[in-house]
Amino acid sequence: MINLESFPYLGIKAAKFFELFNGCYVLIDKYEYIFYRVDKKEKIICIELILSTKENLIQKIQNYFH
Repeated sequence: MINLESFPYLGIKAAKFFELFNGCYVLIDKYEYIFYRVDKKEKIICIELILSTKENLIQKIQNYFH
């Protein structure tokens, strides 16, 4: 079980990477960047985007929004 009191804040604030993800956090795994938001009221974590480090990150972001 995930403890929402500590887990969501293990990630880095994603705005350091992209202004577009202001308010998101990012967990960096060996092969992926996982961008997520924390809904404190509902006590849930919403995954926004998962990027693979094996792919061109900029192209993947552009494709996601077009």
